[in-house]
Amino acid sequence: MAKETLSPHELNKYTYCNYQWYYEKKYGRKQLYDMKKNQVQKKLPKVQTAQKVQKNQKQQDPTLSNFVRGEKYHNDMYANMMRKRKRVKIAIIVVLALLLVFMGVMLYRGIV
Repeated sequence: MAKETLSPHELNKYTYCNYQWYYEKKYGRKQLYDMKKNQVQKKLPKVQTAQKVQKNQKQQDPTLSNFVRGEKYHNDMYANMMRKRKRVKIAIIVVLALLLVFMGVMLYRGIV
């Protein structure tokens, strides 16, 4: 990381996913792409921790275990974000439905 200043594009990447930004700065896009390609080819399990990798394969590249952990974290965060969005949408629909029912009752009784 020789560059001391950050561009707006890099700040945007950092706010999206700070781990992705860090690994891209540390290893570079090409190496990350190659690691992803190697992971798919070897069909490594997605849920691997650094300890399991060290116990099972002593000669394995340590950056690959970091990559697998980072990818798992990123996928889990994305899944959580989508669940939260779904909950918010359902809550908004429920509130609007209750509001419509309340207004219908008010109109039926002639209060409004």
